[in-house]
Amino acid sequence: MRGNCGVSLCRSGEAMEFALRQCCRSIRICKMLIGDEQRVLYARLIPDMSHRRVLLLYPVVSTGTTVLKAISALMDSKVEEENIYLTTLFITPQSVKSICGKFPRVTVITSDVTTGVPYSFAMKYFGTD
Repeated sequence: MRGNCGVSLCRSGEAMEFALRQCCRSIRICKMLIGDEQRVLYARLIPDMSHRRVLLLYPVVSTGTTVLKAISALMDSKVEEENIYLTTLFITPQSVKSICGKFPRVTVITSDVTTGVPYSFAMKYFGTD
């Protein structure tokens, strides 16, 4: 195991990059964009990602479908399921069930499991509300 890296799910995941960089100054941060049809539109990943623990950054998880696609894409890149850590601020109970049901060895790290997720998080963070 080489260390950690972050994967920011664009666009709202970018709001968590600064805090990750403050904690882990030399951490590599990758990017992934999942489209409306749940396909990967863009992915900038590092070649040795399969030898690292991956912190998947996505602050608000309401349905979990975007996260499920991102985890599948990471596993297609040879990242082992137990090396993926979903890092989120708010997540719904049904998202936890769907993510942990499909990928039981993925670790979910969150500050709050709630039914009322703040959908406008990214708009407020980026000042586009």
